[in-house]
Amino acid sequence: MIAAVTTDARRLVVTEVPDPVPGPGEVLLRPLVVGVCGSDLHLFDGDAGALSGAERGLPRIQGHEIAAEVLDDPSGRFAAGTRVAVWPLLSCGTCRLCTAGAVNACPSLRVIGVHLDGGLAGALAVPAANVVPVGDVAPATAALAEPVSVAVHAVARGRVRPGDRAVVFGGGAVGQGVCLVLADAGVPTLLVDPAPARVRAGALWGAAGTTTTTRDGLAAEVEAWSGGQGPDLVVDATGVPAVLDTALHLVRAGGTVVAVGLTSAAGPVHTGLLAAKEVAVLGSSCCTGAEFATAAALVGRWADAVGALPVRRIGLADTVSALSGRDADDVVKTLVDVTG
Repeated sequence: MIAAVTTDARRLVVTEVPDPVPGPGEVLLRPLVVGVCGSDLHLFDGDAGALSGAERGLPRIQGHEIAAEVLDDPSGRFAAGTRVAVWPLLSCGTCRLCTAGAVNACPSLRVIGVHLDGGLAGALAVPAANVVPVGDVAPATAALAEPVSVAVHAVARGRVRPGDRAVVFGGGAVGQGVCLVLADAGVPTLLVDPAPARVRAGALWGAAGTTTTTRDGLAAEVEAWSGGQGPDLVVDATGVPAVLDTALHLVRAGGTVVAVGLTSAAGPVHTGLLAAKEVAVLGSSCCTGAEFATAAALVGRWADAVGALPVRRIGLADTVSALSGRDADDVVKTLVDVTG
């Protein structure tokens, strides 16, 4: 089969590789559309520290935001041609976190497309438990189930309640997903991003308010938007260290900040705000299998909005351009048409 193989830091070749051989309990899939994530860029760049300490093993077929169709399922659970999305996490299943249900935080966590070969190839074998049917949802929409699943978990970590208001920093796919999840829950959200196209997309994905103001004037704008109380929840989906400090300043006393952006960078934080305001700061990583299924259903319900996301579509042969550069401000997500 043909695959896009990352052979070393900032080196990728599109070449023939052996077809995968499904093991016991695995389903053979044909990837259709694969989203390019910020973590893919970190892996391609050799920035393993941004991947939650995961060891970087190359060569690797990347791609963990996968929409696919079933080629063969020996168990008969999935019929050939069934359209699916792939929950890309594999945990040990026996550690303290796994037995408590926090499989996404397993110390031995492996991610398809990061630790194991992923979707940028003609075929892929994955455990049946990681296969989620999506019905007749378009592959380009189904591929967005994975970033939306990250958002589902981040919002769950934030424990929003009726009457809460939220601010989301970052209009990438995860930040857009947080807006979508909160809108679905009836929580008004203000999306903050300097790129006009991204805040316009946020309005499509359910943000009640948007702003491109990120420095002077932002505090006053957030205060006015939140009725003078400050937001109950602030989600940092940027991975920019300075944003976490801004979030601590903006969130109301007793509020919650959820950090979901990945980075290996460090920056100053006014830690006194944690005590003075009794702010809860929570990290959020990936999602559980149940949350992934929730996200797959969510993108189906919001298919029109999800389908309107500003994307860049490329073929597998152009994958290196997607990983070696950064998207323009008018693009929220690059999608690889694996079969194109």
